[in-house]
Amino acid sequence: MPMDQPSAEEASQSAEACLPAAPAPVRPPPPHVFGSVALPIRATRLDSQWLAARSPLLEDIEGPWRGLSRHAGMMRGLDRLTFVNSWINRHIRYRDDPDGDRWSAAVETLQSGEGDCEDFAVAKMSLLIEAGEAPENLYLVVVRDTARNIDHAVLAVNMDGEMLVLDSRTDRIMPSSAIADYHPVFSYGGSFAWMHGFVSAARFRAGR
Repeated sequence: MPMDQPSAEEASQSAEACLPAAPAPVRPPPPHVFGSVALPIRATRLDSQWLAARSPLLEDIEGPWRGLSRHAGMMRGLDRLTFVNSWINRHIRYRDDPDGDRWSAAVETLQSGEGDCEDFAVAKMSLLIEAGEAPENLYLVVVRDTARNIDHAVLAVNMDGEMLVLDSRTDRIMPSSAIADYHPVFSYGGSFAWMHGFVSAARFRAGR
């Protein structure tokens, strides 16, 4: 008795089942910024905000940012970071969220021309990735600004082992070790998150 031929859908599912599973994403190095120790964690209270801000990607949507990212892609190192940081700071108008804190995707920020500090950081991260920067070197860092007593967010970039800070408040790129007033709380990179702590001076002396 002849056997029934599998349908196209069944054949496709069978072929997919034979394919090797995609490798799990590798957690980037911990972002030890502003004198802190970054500890990997599974979840934070801001995960939904980060998830919403990560998509859609700039590469998935046509827009005027394509020319901008191509121009940045012709640069390297600190020149690229300085260009993207300055462009966003000068072309995006700072605006607090009117109805509670909401993180916007880079596409929305670039289209509207406005956003708050998290939106600035996400837009810079997305443009740098589109320009060719390695995603595993980029971290959105939520901080407490102890001088102003307010929450803030910046983009940290691991460049040759040094954490450089792209801040909506200045066009100057600075190493995190040179900024004393930012107390990091959470960091995000790709699908990973970290919380930050500090080694007490007493414990440090005891360890020596």
